[in-house]
Amino acid sequence: MKQEYREKVYTAARELNYKPNIAAKYIKGAKTNNIAVLVPDIAHPFFSAILKGMLDQSRKIGKNLLIYSSDGKREYEELSLNQISRAFIDGFLFSPISRTKFIEPEESGIKLPTAIFGRRKMNKSIPHIYSDNIKGGYLATKYLLRLGRKGIGFLAGFWEPPCTNSDIKGIINEDWVGSYSTLDRFKGYLRALKEYNVDYSPKRVVICGYGRYDGYKAMQELFSRMVKVDSIITPNDIVASGVINFLEEQNIEIPNDISIIGYDDNLIAPVTKPRLTSVKQNPQMMGEASIEVIDKMIRGEKIVNKDISIDVSLSIRGSTGMVKKLSE
Repeated sequence: MKQEYREKVYTAARELNYKPNIAAKYIKGAKTNNIAVLVPDIAHPFFSAILKGMLDQSRKIGKNLLIYSSDGKREYEELSLNQISRAFIDGFLFSPISRTKFIEPEESGIKLPTAIFGRRKMNKSIPHIYSDNIKGGYLATKYLLRLGRKGIGFLAGFWEPPCTNSDIKGIINEDWVGSYSTLDRFKGYLRALKEYNVDYSPKRVVICGYGRYDGYKAMQELFSRMVKVDSIITPNDIVASGVINFLEEQNIEIPNDISIIGYDDNLIAPVTKPRLTSVKQNPQMMGEASIEVIDKMIRGEKIVNKDISIDVSLSIRGSTGMVKKLSE
């Protein structure tokens, strides 16, 4: 094109406020630089931190994120997947609320590079980036056992419970267990109990959600069972704050009467009273690693390690303590 015509085209484009048609470019095979991300709950501190890591890493490599949230509901998850299947994207990062058929391209309609984060072993052909929740459950339980506590309650958090407290142990070896972080933590819980020769009791397990009031209600249910409990492992720090609230109302001393361990070690843990012992995850690292993986897939690179486990540790604070021995 001659320079005079080129200048006329540019001038007309500016006057008409012309914007390039991204859809047309995509149809021609150009990359959009867009990555879709679907999380169970955008307001949850754990997933917010994952998204922070994703945003930081995506900016470094010039990618845009289209973020969707299922709000912990299956129907919203399916709706979001339908929208994503029609979006102009180069790749998809997905954290399902539970086991689902929609990680299969023929089911979701998303026939693009896809990786799973926050879940384990849902599909052998898809990379997974997740926290070592089996280790997390084991560390929390072992620490309480070393403090002399044997009546350890376990609050099992789910968006969609796949079991009850009476049959949770029976499903622990199913091949879909990695779809639920709580079931992996429960595996670690059982491993530590067995290691210390402590009998397991389903009466000490309560199925609950992920909110503050869920922790409060779970403790009401646990106490109504009249089972001896000297410590509690919760599914996150928010639930732990509800547990603390209930115990305070019952004039139960923390950590002497009952010790509490949270999960995530987020901003809540250092400010509860007492300060909360919690299993520390690294969600921001998970987010960064997820973007690195999907970017390699988009560029056509082979993913050698499709099973990326992020380590966890225990942050010990004032909500846990040794069992007080009665004086003779």
